[in-house]
Amino acid sequence: MYKTKIILLTLLINLALTILIHAQENSSKEQLHQKYSQALYSIGSEKYEQAIAILKEIIEQNPDMSKAYIKLAQVLNRSKNWNAAIEYYIKQLEKHPYNPFILHAIGYCFLNQKKYSDAQEKFLMSLEIKPDYSQCIKNYVIVMDKLKKLDEAVHYLNEHINSDNKNAAAYFGLGYLYQLQKKWEHGLKNLDKALELNKYLFDAYYTKGIIYFYSGNFQDLLRSSQIALELSKNKNDLEFQCNFSANIGLAYSSLSDYSEALKYYKQSLKIAREIGYRKEEMRTLGNIAVIYRDLGKFTNALNYLNDALLIANQTGNKRQEGLCLRNIGTVYQFKNNYSKALDYYNQALPIIIEVGDQQIEGLVHWSLGMVYWIFGNFIEALKSYEKALKIAITMNDKWGKERYLTSIGFIYWNLENYNKALDCYH
Repeated sequence: MYKTKIILLTLLINLALTILIHAQENSSKEQLHQKYSQALYSIGSEKYEQAIAILKEIIEQNPDMSKAYIKLAQVLNRSKNWNAAIEYYIKQLEKHPYNPFILHAIGYCFLNQKKYSDAQEKFLMSLEIKPDYSQCIKNYVIVMDKLKKLDEAVHYLNEHINSDNKNAAAYFGLGYLYQLQKKWEHGLKNLDKALELNKYLFDAYYTKGIIYFYSGNFQDLLRSSQIALELSKNKNDLEFQCNFSANIGLAYSSLSDYSEALKYYKQSLKIAREIGYRKEEMRTLGNIAVIYRDLGKFTNALNYLNDALLIANQTGNKRQEGLCLRNIGTVYQFKNNYSKALDYYNQALPIIIEVGDQQIEGLVHWSLGMVYWIFGNFIEALKSYEKALKIAITMNDKWGKERYLTSIGFIYWNLENYNKALDCYH
């Protein structure tokens, strides 16, 4: 009986110690998340030195808090001087030579400097140490896309899955890669598998949202983003709350529910401004402007677009600059100021071609085609529509193909070539 009591007492003590250790670990993690949020709010208030100090403190206290490294690099490089961040991380690497997050951060800086081979090397070193590091896998895929080596990336990620079929990050990497290639079905299959293994892999939800939007599945975009928003709230992840609120707004806007869309867009915009998330602020400003344009509130639309364009110019985001110029053109087109619309479209086109965003390029060609049609220049309109259609076919953009074929059919109808018009409508 005595021995039984001793055994039971020992088990109870061990259980109590385990609970205490877990409680301390959870408390420590919660404090780190609070500090990280504090850094984000400092960025939003433009207190950059304070944010840098907090992020460095987080890294010193917990060298495994991965997102602190990238956020620090972004703050250090407001002037696009990535070398300051690289120097800091090299010093950190001397203290922690096998830290995958430091290696990834150096690779991230190289990626932004367009030193793609150097970035690839660092990402591979990071993944050698931590094969399930999803953010590193995403950036590895991005750099392999820049190097035109996506087939090699597919092989590499499949090797990871063969070594460990529970590696959610590797499935996410394949899903992200197939999304880049516009292979929607393969992308969703791998992203669903990633989320089956790790329901908090927010990048997988975000990538699913991209696929749903470009494939025209707006109800799926809404449903997926609503689930992801609740999960991001559970984790107190402000950046992803901002992303998913914006995606819910995008889904409602695409479904023509502008009231709900504006509600979620403004929630996203509030968070973006509070935490200095300028990329999402810019995107959301542009999306709000599109709603006001469609509602005929052109002054509001231009105000939001000019705010977005200012951020694009300040941050050097050429893609968003081109998109803003195109959307400003659409507002002037809605106002029947076609010459001004044409001017903005012609400003947007070379910028978008330079950055290689075919989706937006197709939209610009389509917009140009509409203005040429209004001017009665049917041949130039047809050329623009056909360029847009070619891009939609390449991208497997069902929505775009239907839209551009309808426009081409209308041109043939104007040219009294009724057989070709009917072929397009069919």
